[in-house]
Amino acid sequence: ADNLRQLRGERAKPWSVGSFSGTNLYFETNQPTPDQACTIATGCSPPPDGQIWEVPGSLTISGSNVLLRGRGTVIVPGDLTISGELHYASPTDSVGFIVLGNIILAPSSSSNQAISGAFFTPRQLLTNRLGAAPHPSSLDLSGSIVADLVDFSGRSGSAGQPFRIRLKYDN
Repeated sequence: ADNLRQLRGERAKPWSVGSFSGTNLYFETNQPTPDQACTIATGCSPPPDGQIWEVPGSLTISGSNVLLRGRGTVIVPGDLTISGELHYASPTDSVGFIVLGNIILAPSSSSNQAISGAFFTPRQLLTNRLGAAPHPSSLDLSGSIVADLVDFSGRSGSAGQPFRIRLKYDN
C-alpha cells in the first residue's frame, strides 16, 4: 500500500477520463494523455515510454479492436471495464493496469473476446454475469492476471459447446 501511495504521489500523471472508445491508446511519456496521439501537432515528442497514468475513478475501455501503443502503467482507483477487444499494436508494447476495484470483461459480441495486458486487482476479475448478453464462445487472455478471485461463471459456450479459456503469457 505504501509503494502504491508513493507511486501515485510522485510519478503518476492525471488522465481525466472516465471512458475511452476508439482505436488507439498511446503510452508515450511526453504526450498530453493516452487517448491523444503524440505528434508534432499535439506539441510533444514520442518515446521514451514508461509513463504512469492515473484516472480519477473508474475506467471503461470500449471498441471492437483497441490497440495499446507504447509502454506504461494505468492506475485505476475504481473499476476497469473492458468492452470489446484489447491488443498490443506491436510485440514491444507493454501496458499494465493496477485496478483497486474490480476488473470486468464485458464482451461486445457473441464470438471470441481477446484481451492483452498485465492486470492486477486486490479484488475480482469478473466476466459478464449469467443471463447478460452476449455470451462469447471463448476468451483469449494474453499477458498476466493477478486477482483475489477470477470468476468466469458469466461465460458459456455457443450451441451447447463448452466455454474455452486460453491464457497466453508471451507474444
